[in-house]
Amino acid sequence: SRGREAENAATLYAVHTGVAVLSYKGALHCKTSNINIETDATTYPKTGILLGRSTTASAGHHNFEFIRMQGLFSEAAIYSIASEVNTWSDLYVWLLGGGAKHVLYASTADDLSVDSLVTSTNVNSTFISAYFLSSVNDANSSAIYLDTAESMGSWNFFSAYLIVYSGAYIWLNCTNGDTRSIGPYNFIGCSFERITGGDPIYGYRVTADTNPHNIN
Repeated sequence: SRGREAENAATLYAVHTGVAVLSYKGALHCKTSNINIETDATTYPKTGILLGRSTTASAGHHNFEFIRMQGLFSEAAIYSIASEVNTWSDLYVWLLGGGAKHVLYASTADDLSVDSLVTSTNVNSTFISAYFLSSVNDANSSAIYLDTAESMGSWNFFSAYLIVYSGAYIWLNCTNGDTRSIGPYNFIGCSFERITGGDPIYGYRVTADTNPHNIN
């Protein structure tokens, strides 16, 4: 099955092993709407949409709406590193595999070494009507992975529909030595479903060194 393509949308078909289909590295105040992204079945990039900092200067304040993405990636479908105050709405992403374990991966640092992104704060991102699917058969996979830290918080998901084959629907990780996560991480009106034949292990998975997280 396929997600419905946005009307009057541009379609980007990626056949390369580069960093990303769309890169917002170092960018500020971009608006992206009505985009369909697909990848080749054998030759595909590290990530579909990349957000992050090229210097210590702020990056982010983006608005994404009516984005459809389906394909394979080697690291993550969406990779957001220290890119702040972003808003996403009407988002459909289906991760088919390729080595990536997470549909959305967010952190303060370039943990997966995707593009030499600069470590910094990562706060205030909002997702409205996000539809994330993962066909990945891995116990350490997830639809949403947030690598939390003291300088990462206020991540909000409203009416997200998360469908996975294995692993976790939502994974909050804080085993990086910075245990003072500011939070909050809000998941309001979110629904879960397993892909037929799959057997997810976790609904919410929380891994931490010591201090508990603020989960609403």
